[in-house]
Amino acid sequence: MTHQKIADKYQKKSQLEHILDIPDTYIGSIEKQEESLYIFNETKNKITKRKITYIAGLQRIFEEILLNSFDQTEL
Repeated sequence: MTHQKIADKYQKKSQLEHILDIPDTYIGSIEKQEESLYIFNETKNKITKRKITYIAGLQRIFEEILLNSFDQTEL
């Protein structure tokens, strides 16, 4: 049985490198997803159900930006 050195098994990475290597740990999936959702239809001026494709990780980043902005406002 061969024993791996710790340096061979683990890699030291900067925080940015770690985030870029495994973004799903921080923001969720970066794969495209298809789902039926209720969406506002501007041409019909009402809410309709339709299939959309989105990336959950990008949605999470957008939500974080909104939440952080809201947290910084003084009411």
